[in-house]
Amino acid sequence: NNAATFWVHMKLNPEKVKAALLPGMSLDSDVGILFLQRCFPFTVPVLGDMPLPLIFEELWVAVPVRSHNFSYMFPLVLLLNDDVGQMGGQDYGGLPKKLANVTLETSPEVPFGTAAGYGTRVSWSVSRHGRSIANFTGRVTDETTRPIPGLNDNAGDEGARWALLIGHQWPRSPNFDSPMYLFPRSVETTKAQRAMTDMTIEFGTSLQEPLCDWFQGSPLEGGFVLLERDWMPSITNVQDELRQVPGDEYVAWWKRNFQLLYM
Repeated sequence: NNAATFWVHMKLNPEKVKAALLPGMSLDSDVGILFLQRCFPFTVPVLGDMPLPLIFEELWVAVPVRSHNFSYMFPLVLLLNDDVGQMGGQDYGGLPKKLANVTLETSPEVPFGTAAGYGTRVSWSVSRHGRSIANFTGRVTDETTRPIPGLNDNAGDEGARWALLIGHQWPRSPNFDSPMYLFPRSVETTKAQRAMTDMTIEFGTSLQEPLCDWFQGSPLEGGFVLLERDWMPSITNVQDELRQVPGDEYVAWWKRNFQLLYM
């Protein structure tokens, strides 16, 4: 997908995040990432040149994890304002997407498909069913080229891989309905990149989107990236590309995270 992306790094609360991790996962760092994307129309290779005329906003909340002897980025939740984007992400890789009210404002306005310039002021907010989830403000500054893991490091090291979960059944029969792990890599082309300053972020207190429990303190750093991204198969972990999650462990995780997944 093609997207204008505003990202921020924040300190994690490891004990609170641990409950949201899948069986066999452990945190690989105490710093997580949030990035708000404005996604532009893109084409799906299997459809030829047919474009998906989607323009929507989407918040990714992800943490670095260690699993099956590799390092990955793991999405805790995605909140977006488009139903087709939600269904597509769930069909592709079981992405934990929930519909929400997502707004992104820039001053001066940044036209679709273009880069935010120096001094651009940014604000975004996310809410769902009347619950405030996150509110962010910041200001775009100097150009930079430092790759950001999970955003535009182009699968250059282990941290560029993602750990996803494909499962479309409630675990009525755990050993049959348990999902599969998927370990894709993202390949990016960076069109523009800048740092950000004067950042503030506030989280709501809902149990259904507990960002206030997962993150602590103020933003550590942040920035803007205009990129094109494509998802590719794993190249280092092919034997585990569709490893089944143990049924009993999946049920325990599913019960702990039921509100996050469905409410």
